Amino acid sequence: MARFSLKLGDIFSVTLENGLKRYFQYIGDDITQLNSEVVRVFKRSYALDEKPDCADVVADDVDFYAHVVCKIGVNFKVWAKEGNCRDIVREAIYFRQSDESGNLSMSISKSWSIWEIGKDMQYVGKLSEKYKNIDLGIVVNPYDIKDRMTMGKYNFVYPSYE
Repeated sequence: MARFSLKLGDIFSVTLENGLKRYFQYIGDDITQLNSEVVRVFKRSYALDEKPDCADVVADDVDFYAHVVCKIGVNFKVWAKEGNCRDIVREAIYFRQSDESGNLSMSISKSWSIWEIGKDMQYVGKLSEKYKNIDLGIVVNPYDIKDRMTMGKYNFVYPSYE
């Protein structure tokens, strides 16, 4: 097996069960969340035989952001490294996390924290409308990324905000 090397801007493709593929890009590390890797997942789907230019891939709209370990996805063959595009938009990216995430009996949380990548978490309690569309900031496994690409949501239990 070839040695895995991860560089900012690396592009990965995920083959979906519907015969299409989607892409994501490694955009940095988040010291606030276990120094985990942050990726941005793009909206557009491609036919399996399409080979889009990396610049075209990253010009697409972002579907969601997530924390994940890229190497595990490669090792488990959930995705493949396709190339690198150093074009990384440096916008403020925020995440949210419930303080009650480990409590499986808790279906709705009013105990949320938010943070910008690399900055301290801020406790906000109940999520206001301003924060409800922020992505979850927990570190997910590669299959969770594929599930969200396929179904539009994660396939695990996590407290809701309402």
